[in-house]
Amino acid sequence: MRIRTVVLSALVFAPLSLAAQTVSAANKTGLPEYPHLKDGFQFDQPRVDDDSGRSYLMYTAGSDDALPVIEAWYKKALPKATEKPLETSLLHGFQFTIGNDKVRVYRAGTGRNSIVALWKYASAN
Repeated sequence: MRIRTVVLSALVFAPLSLAAQTVSAANKTGLPEYPHLKDGFQFDQPRVDDDSGRSYLMYTAGSDDALPVIEAWYKKALPKATEKPLETSLLHGFQFTIGNDKVRVYRAGTGRNSIVALWKYASAN
């Protein structure tokens, strides 16, 4: 549970904390990157999703664009993906799933900026 909390916190707050540092990292997931992202953060090692037990390469970044604009872009970029709401006590947005890969587009709490999290399945091979 502690790892899940740490990863969730990093995914939620990384774009916000990185904004002050103006650090940027390349997206190594291979998943489509929304063109108006800023302050990206690529995790060096795959992370395990507590819900599925699968390992993922993760990239997260912020955007000043509204959630519906980013959602529409990903609907076109991932036409075969399934979409479902991503609603928790902390996150509000959407998740696109294609195979084992995930793209999450959300806002954290009452934050103004949108966040995009790209989760590329990293097989155990």
